[in-house]
Amino acid sequence: MKNLKELTILHSNDMHGDFLAEQIDEKLVGGVSLLSGYVNMVRRQEKNVLYAIARDMFRGSVIDSEYKGVSTIGIMNLLGPDVATIGKSVPPALLVVCVCPSRTYCISA
Repeated sequence: MKNLKELTILHSNDMHGDFLAEQIDEKLVGGVSLLSGYVNMVRRQEKNVLYAIARDMFRGSVIDSEYKGVSTIGIMNLLGPDVATIGKSVPPALLVVCVCPSRTYCISA
């Protein structure tokens, strides 16, 4: 049992290009800036952290539609996931061009 290590797994799912926080009852809720802050905080506090992004990252926001997913790739790169799945909504042009950051493992079912 002495060789066991603790692993903290963080996960986000089906973001659909919706990256902006919303104000609800005078509080900011959601958004990539709050998610990034949380992921970075946990990475500082814990020793072994795995952050996974799953499923549909694209399509769903005006920003993502306007920039054809390129902005989403940039945002995902800044979040720095360890593993990602691209989901079914990948714009065809991005399938060929670096969908996942170079330090991220991309997996698919």
